[in-house]
Amino acid sequence: MNLDDWYDSIYLEEEQRHLLARMVDGERSLPIDQQDRFLFIDASGGASLLHPYLGEQLGARAGDLETLVEKGLLRSGYASGGSPWYEVRLEGRRSYAEMKRRSVRGC
Repeated sequence: MNLDDWYDSIYLEEEQRHLLARMVDGERSLPIDQQDRFLFIDASGGASLLHPYLGEQLGARAGDLETLVEKGLLRSGYASGGSPWYEVRLEGRRSYAEMKRRSVRGC
């Protein structure tokens, strides 16, 4: 399967594409030794992703994160305290790169 066919086979809602983009951009803004997992925190003030080296919280919905995992774009697990964590897989970076390429081309 070529890259176009692979990308076309992954349907994401706008919010899911935006979340993936923010995760990849956030990760890429850091030196390699500071790239780490995002922790998902669902508190009364809203749900968000926390990264140990990023100075901001990313608003996120559990369902969007689960979809990105199901599509193979994120990896997930649980931290020692029981909070879910997420990290961008190579396929997530590829999907993001293709999303950017297509937006430049106007596809």
